This record gives sequence, structure tokens and C-alpha cells, in this order.
Amino acid sequence: LRQPEKRASVSEAAVLDDPVTIILSDKGWLRQRQGHGVDIAALSFKEGDMLFAAIECRSPDPLILLASDGRSYNVSASQIPGGKGDGVPTGSLVSLAAGTKIVCLMTGQPEDRVLLANSGGYGFVATIADMITRQKAGKLLMTLEAGEHVLPPARIAQGGAQRYVACVSSADKLLVFPLAELKEMAKGRGVILMGLGDKETLKLTCVFTDTLTMRGVRRGRTIEEAPPFEVAKRARKGNAVNLKVEALSAAGGK
Repeated sequence: LRQPEKRASVSEAAVLDDPVTIILSDKGWLRQRQGHGVDIAALSFKEGDMLFAAIECRSPDPLILLASDGRSYNVSASQIPGGKGDGVPTGSLVSLAAGTKIVCLMTGQPEDRVLLANSGGYGFVATIADMITRQKAGKLLMTLEAGEHVLPPARIAQGGAQRYVACVSSADKLLVFPLAELKEMAKGRGVILMGLGDKETLKLTCVFTDTLTMRGVRRGRTIEEAPPFEVAKRARKGNAVNLKVEALSAAGGK
């Protein structure tokens, strides 16, 4: 007798594992492009919108969306539509709270560590595993006080090579202290990273080994330099730098 043909179930279907690039626009639209090395400059956006972030990953990878209100959200790269369109609004994949904005799009291994910080000057070290949730409403990762927002996380290199944390305030003061002074937590508010004056906020953080690169504006010119620094203790107010700082990056130990 002829055996009936067996149909493959969804669970038995092959899971694609392809290189993809995920693009997030400033207004929160997500889209996917096949492969790596995508020409980002050639991408078009809706009127009034622009590129916010683009990361290279694999199609089954979990993506982390960190929101300004301290919640983390997860989607699979395979959930994000491809093609030539503008993609889908982030709010159609996760339940973002009203008035919040995505501050970071990232992925990584469960054991990878990051420095989480907020504009109030507090922070802690967390792992990628701590940021994973199955809830569409997300997971409250960082506790904030009124008026505060979460900063983009600073990645910490594996292997313990990176030794220092750099913080820059809205008054363009720089504080550098040992990474070992920070706590590792799954969630919460953390400890004081940098002491802040009235109406002063924390605006940038970076984890580095020996050399810190700072980009900013001085006398109308954009400058990139490796400033001298002294290693102090956590929670100090830092020292003013002669630069309107726009970005920090690590040099060495990456």
C-alpha cells in the first residue's frame, strides 16, 4: 500500500541562518537588508526621517531595543521585514510606552557585558542575558527618577582588558574611574557614576583600556583628540575640558 505523504510541520521547517543588516530610523522604523556590507549611504527614508542605527547580525539573532524609559524589548531579526520598503514601526513589534524613544539597537552573546547609565548620573554593569525578555511589553531594566532618561549602553570588552570608565556631563566635565568600582546587577538603579551639579546631567559614557578618544567642537571646529586624564574615584564631579564633547570612544582593548 502507498503510504500517505507526510507534510512538514512548521517546527520541522528549516530555520534560515543568513547574514542580515538591521536598520533603525530616527523615528523608529525597522527594516532588514540581506547580507553584510550594505551601502548605508544609499538608503532612503521617509521625509523628515533619517538613519538612527544599523547593525550586522544573523537572521535568528535576538535583537535588543533599549528605550529611554529604562525598559528593554526583544525581537528576532527574522521578524523584521525586508524588501525595498521603509519597514515597520517599532511599536508594531513591541509595546513601547507613550512618549518613549529607542536609545539603542544591539545584539550580542548572553555573557557579553555593558555599562548601563542614565542622565541622573547612576549606572551599573549588566549582561545581554539580563536584557532578554519574552514579554512584548518589555522588561524594566533600569529604574529612573522623574525627568531622567537612559543613555546608550557602553560595551565592555570580553576578557577583562578594559580597565576604566569615562563619564562626560552636560557641563563638559570629564571623570575617569576604575571599572572595578561598579556593581554588576540584573536590574535596578545602580550606583552614582558621576557627581552632578544643579541642572547638570550625565550625557556620555565609555569603557576603555588606556586611551580615550574624544570628539567635539572647539572654536567652531570639529576636533578629535585623546585627552590627558587622571584616574579618580567614582561619584566625583570631574574636571572641565576645553571642548563641547559630542562623542567618546575607546582606543585599545577592543
